Amino acid sequence: MDIASVKSLSRFYYSLLVSVRMFRKEGNNFTLKGRKRHISGWLNQAKNRKLFSRVVFQDIEWLMIQNQKLHPDVMERQLLKIYRTSRFICLTAGVRTFKYIMNE
Repeated sequence: MDIASVKSLSRFYYSLLVSVRMFRKEGNNFTLKGRKRHISGWLNQAKNRKLFSRVVFQDIEWLMIQNQKLHPDVMERQLLKIYRTSRFICLTAGVRTFKYIMNE
């Protein structure tokens, strides 16, 4: 995988994490089903509107399956771990990415 693909993935996971965190802070429909529905809806919109590069489509499909299986808290930790790993790879290669998301 080239560095441009990793950067695209990093942007995708950053955007998804921001959406998840904003949803949590709003507090509306903060049930288990509501959180899963929010992630599924966000992933469907990203897929249907083709908001990200083609590299991301396999991850979207995989995340849709993971969202059905995992608890939302576990899913969020998994997203954060993937984002941090992709950001580390980019920084190691000297490529700037979005700011670092801290655990709250």
